[in-house]
Amino acid sequence: SCTLAAHMLRSYNVFDVTGPPAHSKLGHVELAQINDFIEDHVHRQISLAELAALVNVSRFHFTRLFRRSTGMTVSAFVEQCRIRRARALLDAGIAPLAEVALMTGFADQSHFTRRFKRLTGSTPGLYARVHGPGRRKRAD
Repeated sequence: SCTLAAHMLRSYNVFDVTGPPAHSKLGHVELAQINDFIEDHVHRQISLAELAALVNVSRFHFTRLFRRSTGMTVSAFVEQCRIRRARALLDAGIAPLAEVALMTGFADQSHFTRRFKRLTGSTPGLYARVHGPGRRKRAD
């Protein structure tokens, strides 16, 4: 009887079939709030629970919303923010590589070098030599 009822509902239903609910995303204000928090705390470990609390959702739901909104995982986004901050510090030339690594939340200089090279294509030392304050100016 259940099979017959299911068949009849599927075949002869006159009501519109509702699909799954539309996937929600984080709003611009929420994304800006998350980005500001990450930029302010890039020097330390940032937990999913902290970020999820900013938008009042569970950390599991937050990871799905964040991925739908940005197209990347939370950890990849945080790593990009760290590398962006590290590039700015290397451009300014205010600290040695080991300190830049710690100032941007990496465990050590080796970890920093691996992640920096993976994302930028060059090592932090080479980047600092090319883009740092002591670089040679081209005569145009």
